[in-house]
Parts: sequence; structure tokens; C-alpha cells
Amino acid sequence: EVKAKTANEYIYEQFKDWYLWYDQIPDIDPNGIETQEALIDSIKVPVDRWSFSGSLTEVNKLFLSGEYKGFGAGFMFDAKGEIKISHAYKQSPLGRSGVDRGWKVVSINGFTSANVDSLNAALTSDGVVNFVFLDLNNVEHSFSLQREAFAMNTVLYSNVYSV
Repeated sequence: EVKAKTANEYIYEQFKDWYLWYDQIPDIDPNGIETQEALIDSIKVPVDRWSFSGSLTEVNKLFLSGEYKGFGAGFMFDAKGEIKISHAYKQSPLGRSGVDRGWKVVSINGFTSANVDSLNAALTSDGVVNFVFLDLNNVEHSFSLQREAFAMNTVLYSNVYSV
């Protein structure tokens, strides 16, 4: 009799087979970890900023239809440890507010870059989230927004050069 795999077993096996850093994955019992998010966090290497988990429905919407629920911007740490916007989708809540690449995150729900867990909790909340940014001219902007489902414009910039 073939036993069906748990979601954690499947994720663990996929990481062992396909993960760039497969040789650095610790030998663990994946079923000893409560959630898929916690499993991925426990086996991914520190330099991995890209691996995540989500429901199959959400992942299919993201990769097949370009649909996503969120605020619509990428957040990254710069060399000084400050959080900056790496990109913003124009039709997203942050994009429609005018937030653009390079803007500095002053705070999210009052939390700064020193409180990454609180920032992540705010960004995955379905409630109203308060953002404070500094634009490229050091002008402060404040917005109170909620996550929304939207279709991403997957080409963030295009141009034709005539030479």
C-alpha cells in the first residue's frame, strides 16, 4: 500500500531535488514542523530571498494569470540596511498612490526596518496598513491602504532605442 505524502513531505522532497542549495538542506523530519511556511523558513539558506509557500490557488493565480493579492511593491534592504522600494506595479494600491522605485520606507504601521517580523505581519494583514515613505526628493508621503487582488503588469519597463 502506498502512503500519501503530506504537504510537508512533498515540499521537503522538492527542495532536496530542485533547490539551488540542495546540499545545504538539513536532514529533518518535515512532519515535525507545523506549517509549510515554517518548514521552508527552517530549510532555506540565509541568502535565499525568493523561496516562499502559498496555497496552490494563490500560486496558480500568480504564475498562470499574473494575479496577486497585496500592496503591489517589492521591498529590499539597501547597503545601509534601509528598506527601499525595488518596484511597484502601477495598478496596485501602492502604485496607484504614486509609490515608485527607490522610495525609502520610513515605517509601516509605525514599525521600522529594525522590526522585520512586525513589518512582514503588517504586509500580510488584511486590515488597513499605514505606510510612511520618503520619495527621491526626501518628501514624506503617508498612505493608509489595504491589500487588494490585482493583475500584475509583468513587464515593468520597456523602451525602444533608435541608434
